[in-house]
Amino acid sequence: MDDKKIMNENVPYVVHEATLSRLERGNRRMLIALAICVVVMLLNNIAWFVHEEHIANPEKHTKQESVTDNEDESGYDDGYGDEYSDEEYRDGRRESGKGR
Repeated sequence: MDDKKIMNENVPYVVHEATLSRLERGNRRMLIALAICVVVMLLNNIAWFVHEEHIANPEKHTKQESVTDNEDESGYDDGYGDEYSDEEYRDGRRESGKGR
C-alpha cells in the first residue's frame, strides 16, 4: 500500500490534470450521446402513436365525398360488364362450337 502512495505522489500534476480532463471529455460525450438517444426514442414513440391513430380511426383522417342523384356521375355506365353476362361466355372463354 505504501508503494501505491509513493507512485501517486510521484505522478506530475500536469499528467494528473490531463488525465482528468480527458475523462471529463469522455463523460461529456457519453451524456450527449445519451441525450440524443433519449430524444430519438421519444420522437420514435410519437411517430408510432400517430401511425397507430391513423390505423385505429381511418374515418377521422380520410375525406369522403358523396354523390347525390342530382349530380352528374361523370360518365358512369350502368351496363359495365354486361358483355360477359351472355350465355356464350363461360369461364372467360367464348364457346364457338368448333372442335368439340
